[in-house]
Amino acid sequence: MFNKITDKINSSFKKLRGNSVISSSNVEETLKEIRLSLLEADVNYKVVKELIDKISTIIIRKCFAILGICILILIIRLV
Repeated sequence: MFNKITDKINSSFKKLRGNSVISSSNVEETLKEIRLSLLEADVNYKVVKELIDKISTIIIRKCFAILGICILILIIRLV
């Protein structure tokens, strides 16, 4: 059973990595696939929701951090 979940989640991440540009819709699709994989494996709904929410929060924080670094680099180049 764990191998099946692992395979599905790995497949979801491979699809995400296969994109030349990662968009919010790509991320949402990956999270949806992970959510469905866990629910199909009878993981408690509340646990799945909490996990997906935490992953989403981490992704958003990372994106804002990267955006902040890019803006800082642009400002340094302009000065």
